[in-house]
Amino acid sequence: MKATALALVATTLVLAAGCGRPASNTDLQQGPPCSEGSYLRAGTVTDQITVDGKQRTYMLTSPGGSSTSLRSIVFDFPGLGESAKEEAAYSHLAEQAAARGFIGVTAQAEHNIWTIPPLPGPNDVDYFKAVVDDVRAHYCADATAYVAGISNGAAFAGALACQTGVFIRGVAMIAGINAYAQCHNGPLRVIGFNGTADPIVPYNGGNIFGGPDQHGGGIVPSADQAFRGWGSRNECFGSPVATTVTADVQLTTFSQQCSAPTELYTLVGGGHTWPGATPVAGKLLGPTNESISATKLILDFFAS
Repeated sequence: MKATALALVATTLVLAAGCGRPASNTDLQQGPPCSEGSYLRAGTVTDQITVDGKQRTYMLTSPGGSSTSLRSIVFDFPGLGESAKEEAAYSHLAEQAAARGFIGVTAQAEHNIWTIPPLPGPNDVDYFKAVVDDVRAHYCADATAYVAGISNGAAFAGALACQTGVFIRGVAMIAGINAYAQCHNGPLRVIGFNGTADPIVPYNGGNIFGGPDQHGGGIVPSADQAFRGWGSRNECFGSPVATTVTADVQLTTFSQQCSAPTELYTLVGGGHTWPGATPVAGKLLGPTNESISATKLILDFFAS
């Protein structure tokens, strides 16, 4: 994430947070989706779709190989002010997802900001559905997807978990497990990564951006409170239990069975950044945890 990509627009208790077209998805797909003898060519393309009368784009990274078996889609939603191209180079989530057999999609928000329901703006829920439909029209892909994002993108990923007519299998939120209020849809895999020194989304809750006079904003719950909320939604029992992963990383789960896995990685001294990514220059977003790779852990979590 760029230092200018300060992620996040907020709702009440919640954060509301261009490329050219060198090729299209038809350039990677040979033969009808799921047909005998058809195959995928590995690579990344940028494609266009029409959503609510507007042209929108998304980047797709294909794993290559046979296209006769269903593949799951992994979405990556950039933070505020960040383009799909920048996010793909920052997180490498779509690239590594494709290397593991997923279809990787790095989404592009209009004006580089996701509209979090019920805020006004482009209908990004419709955009998400349209991308899923477009990918399925050209690839042998599942109707459901896994979604991940950072900051404003994490808030949007969380928001998708609460929408009717949206089918997702799991959600991963970087710097944002507390960025969207929990809803009451069915159980869903949830994994979060929050830094204790995040200057944008405070780990212990409170005003985003450090206070109400900085860029507007709102109030978020603590990461622990949000984690417990997702756990309640996932029908988890028992108390949260923290285990040490590294000297600066703790993993919190629940002591008893959940209907869907629910995990929180606490990054001691970590900032508003993607763990394992190239550290962001300057101090605006805080330190980057280099002890773990959020990209690898997210894909392990989705694949399990």
